[in-house]
Amino acid sequence: MQHLRLYFASAVSLFLLAGCADDLYAHRHVHGAADYDLFYDDYYGPVVDGYWGDDGFFYYRDRLDHPYRRDDGHHMRRDPVSGYHSFHVHHEGH
Repeated sequence: MQHLRLYFASAVSLFLLAGCADDLYAHRHVHGAADYDLFYDDYYGPVVDGYWGDDGFFYYRDRLDHPYRRDDGHHMRRDPVSGYHSFHVHHEGH
């Protein structure tokens, strides 16, 4: 019986941890509202929300009900580059 309890507790723990994997960037959210001016090449299509993370990457959402994604391809920049246009985004924070 003790082994069954241990197995059940382990299974529940793994299930709870798996739920965290979908929101990998939740811990980097900016608290409070912020406005960002940046340069974007439209690679990801429309962007409705975003913020600069502590790690120097831009985190964005294409819809408010979608999770944040990190711009690993550097399609959003702080400096002007040929092929990029100025872009403004407002982040409400949490």
